Amino acid sequence: MVSERIISIKVRAKPIDLAIIQVYAPTNDAAQTEVEDFYEQIERSVKECKKSKDCLVIMDDSNGKVGDVKEDDIVGPFGLKQRNENGQSRPL
Repeated sequence: MVSERIISIKVRAKPIDLAIIQVYAPTNDAAQTEVEDFYEQIERSVKECKKSKDCLVIMDDSNGKVGDVKEDDIVGPFGLKQRNENGQSRPL
């Protein structure tokens, strides 16, 4: 466990091992410092996993509402009506 919001595991597999990072983002009501710390922890976890040749999988619950506007191949017309800050694109 990396933190109460981030967990990572390594799975031995063939032909290549997997590194899986599961994250649960702070809500929009969280303090900015908590959000910044969260993304810094993710960056550290990803860098640690990239030291090996494992296949990296990141699973994310960003507490986001993505809205109902079609955006590339990501969001269709069936999302909640309003997009919130966490629903904006954030690179991991």
